Parts: sequence; C-alpha cells; structure tokens
Amino acid sequence: DTGIGRYAVTVVGVVPIKSCTIPRGGKLECRLEGLRSATQYEVAVSSCISGTDPAVCSESLKASGSTQLSSPKGVNVTPLSTTSMKVTVVPPDDATNILRYDV
Repeated sequence: DTGIGRYAVTVVGVVPIKSCTIPRGGKLECRLEGLRSATQYEVAVSSCISGTDPAVCSESLKASGSTQLSSPKGVNVTPLSTTSMKVTVVPPDDATNILRYDV
C-alpha cells in the first residue's frame, strides 16, 4: 500500500481552474474539459495521501501537450470549368490557432 489516496491534476495558468482527480484504485487517467482547441497547455500532477485534513500532497510533476484542432464544419465544391473548381471551407465555431486549410 503506497498510502496515495488520489492524484490531483490541474492545468497550469488557466482561469477558471481546470482540474480532475484520479481516485485510488482507478485507471491512472482523467479527462480535462473546457479547453480551447489547438492550444498548448501545461499540466501539474500531485499525489495526495488519504486520511489527512487538510490534504497532504507531493510537489507537482509538470508536463505539456496540445489539444486537437477543430475540424471544419463543412466544405463545398463548386465546378468552375472542365478543368477547375472552387473549394469553400466553413470554419469551425472555435477556429483558434488555425492558420490555413490545405485542400
């Protein structure tokens, strides 16, 4: 028995705070919701022992990663001639950090 009661996971520098808890005996993963697409984030993870009030937690270990890009909402193709067409992209609701579309 490690004495670890849970792992606390928090996104660094985001307001309002985005966090999740990994309970003892569960899968060692949790889902952070409400983040922006195509954005780099840093997360901090601490292990906390059970049975103390206030909680006693370790120093945080940090790692970073990115959320996925949002897919376009749609695409339309219009023929222009026998050798050309026009492609129109309907952007996603959250087009954060999308610089271009490759067709």
